[in-house]
Amino acid sequence: MDTIVDIETLNSRLKDMLDIAYEEAKCSDYGFFHHGAVLFRGPKVINSGHNSNGFTRWVRQPRHIREEGSILLTHAEHSALKNVPREKVRGATMFAVRRNSLGDLRNSRPCPSCQHEMKIRGVKRCYYSIDNDTIGILDFRHG
Repeated sequence: MDTIVDIETLNSRLKDMLDIAYEEAKCSDYGFFHHGAVLFRGPKVINSGHNSNGFTRWVRQPRHIREEGSILLTHAEHSALKNVPREKVRGATMFAVRRNSLGDLRNSRPCPSCQHEMKIRGVKRCYYSIDNDTIGILDFRHG
């Protein structure tokens, strides 16, 4: 079950990570859904990424890329985990956000595939935007 908190209750480090994920979301080239994510441990950013679309030459699609019509979409969470060694991921935290065209925060709850990838890679917790006032938290250490 998700924990829901008011954005004002976040400490300054988490607000900084929200800002980094928000800036990353601005880099997205995927239509109306601009997602950004940052992987961090304590005050240190490990990696960040955003969702993107495009064609690929891979014969088999990796599980983190899903087909939407003829366009392939890479999720922000996977982009932030990409090429990061397991030992750096294990015990880290993810923050994922979605911004709309007006710059407002919207729901960025990770999809089941991204949640699974975070769990098996060892991410301990994922914060995600719900709206301008609310943040959701997934805790992968339990259940």
